[in-house]
Amino acid sequence: MRIVVGNLKGGVAKTTTAVYLALGLARTGRVLLVDADGTNASAVDWSANAEDWPATVVVVPWAVPDLGRRVAAVAGDYDHIVIDTGPERGDLLRQALMVTDDLLVPVAPSRGAVNERRTK
Repeated sequence: MRIVVGNLKGGVAKTTTAVYLALGLARTGRVLLVDADGTNASAVDWSANAEDWPATVVVVPWAVPDLGRRVAAVAGDYDHIVIDTGPERGDLLRQALMVTDDLLVPVAPSRGAVNERRTK
């Protein structure tokens, strides 16, 4: 599985979703978790501070313009790829979408978000 966890809005649980998804996928193979949030590398911090982080989940901090090229270069070494994108970085989201199959968009459960969606 190759999946991007993305939303251009901050604070909607993108990293939490990406980390738990990567940890779940680790039960079925080797996982590359790409932390593409240059403002807050939470996935890297999470993996560094977890006492029981599995060796089958490799985390790399790649909030870089050539994100797609880097992921494509190592994709064959992993069974699964999860990319955690940061807020307000459409360029990185586009790069991530070029090398993945699916997009998971976490949203904050608020009435404002629901009403905003209805008006578009």
